Amino acid sequence: WTSMGRAAEIMDNLIERGQAVPMIVVMPNGNPNQQAAPTLGIEPTNINYRDPYYANAYVNSLVTEIIPFIESHFRVNAKPAYRAISGLSMGGHGTLYHALKYPEKFTCAYAMSPYSDIVKDLAQGWINAQSDKSVFPSFVIEVGTDDYTVNNKNSETLFNTLVKNGIACEYIERSGTHDWPFWKQCLPKALAAVGKSF
Repeated sequence: WTSMGRAAEIMDNLIERGQAVPMIVVMPNGNPNQQAAPTLGIEPTNINYRDPYYANAYVNSLVTEIIPFIESHFRVNAKPAYRAISGLSMGGHGTLYHALKYPEKFTCAYAMSPYSDIVKDLAQGWINAQSDKSVFPSFVIEVGTDDYTVNNKNSETLFNTLVKNGIACEYIERSGTHDWPFWKQCLPKALAAVGKSF
């Protein structure tokens, strides 16, 4: 996002045009060992993600470590109504997972090209666990019609589950594949959606 995704430039242009509100954008690295996403200056720790001890480690880290760190080190409104989450591909999976497991933490969740196979199977259980459905954020799921990396049917199934349970969700399927040109077109809509939620 900081280089190929041109996130800073997109954000600046949206704010200049009045299409997004100023915000702090936090981009944790959920996959530092991947060649395309190395962590600069910090040696990544190799862990066995199949070890039950590390189950949901990244998801829990966001809620128990990253969000509290930001709120204690930056001048932000710490109310959930002023906090949103978004991501692409694996990050899209994380977006859906976080927002459904910790719905009270976010006001908006925007998933781009998400790996939603596991999430669609877990969603109903998480929804049933919440007596107050209004606690859930509004969801947007955006996928490319030519994306052969993920199964869009899983995202569509998840969308139908959310709508059936009275949770606000928009499903967008448009021309595109699993690449930066597609996601760079998603980002302005995601940032604008966050601004509307605040």
